[in-house]
Amino acid sequence: MNRMQLWIYLLLGLVGPALLGFSEEAIPRGASFVSPDGRYSVKLVEIDGQWRYAIKDAQTGAVDDSIVMPTVLLYLHWTADSQSIVAVEHIAKGSTGRIIYLKDGKWRDVEIRPPNGGWMEYTIINLEIKTDRAHFRFVVRHVKDNGIPIDYMFCDLDVDLATGKISNITWTSINEAQEAASLAREPTYTPSM
Repeated sequence: MNRMQLWIYLLLGLVGPALLGFSEEAIPRGASFVSPDGRYSVKLVEIDGQWRYAIKDAQTGAVDDSIVMPTVLLYLHWTADSQSIVAVEHIAKGSTGRIIYLKDGKWRDVEIRPPNGGWMEYTIINLEIKTDRAHFRFVVRHVKDNGIPIDYMFCDLDVDLATGKISNITWTSINEAQEAASLAREPTYTPSM
């Protein structure tokens, strides 16, 4: 089955989204999540045809809706200190992460994906939120311009929750069977939503 057929089958409901590297359980648009301290809430809203993260401060009533959510949202979790949000978003042929963090009274965000560009397809297969950072593990397929795979790798990286800075990048070579096996399992998000 070629990629075009797979997408058509997905749209017709003949194959499940998990086969394409994203969970069947997307977060519904309009869902709202309250921070652990109760001060903030984030809601997925549509403004001028774009879906956005609308973050409301319960103390001031101010709403920041400047951060665009470009795709389907698969996971969202507030950090324990209520100063950051960790998200996983579906993209074509995989998923990407996003850290939204409060700095100098303004909400900022950084998209999390494997560095070093090139033509890649990548999916988050593991995410662990710690006190000061989030650890992401991607399965990555490097491909030629014509779509033929060159190699397969795991990319592990940490993201500072207060600054969005990426560090501790590690690449590990794997084979095609390991890539397929990692995509066949549901991603692991800790803590769960």
